[in-house]
Amino acid sequence: MKAGDKLKIVSLGSDAGTGQKQVTSVELLGEKNKIEWKQEADGLSIVYPDSAHLKTAVGFRIVCK
Repeated sequence: MKAGDKLKIVSLGSDAGTGQKQVTSVELLGEKNKIEWKQEADGLSIVYPDSAHLKTAVGFRIVCK
């Protein structure tokens, strides 16, 4: 991923119908700064931060209420 790239996880949308609860936090593993994210009807949108320089893999910790 490159800085500013957007990722959308459709199964975590507020209207996904999967019984998923509200997302309360999203963290990029290996990154100390907070990242931009928003749970919308059509999916959970995450913006890859400018400060991240991960070379091999990207992992997120997503916490739901």
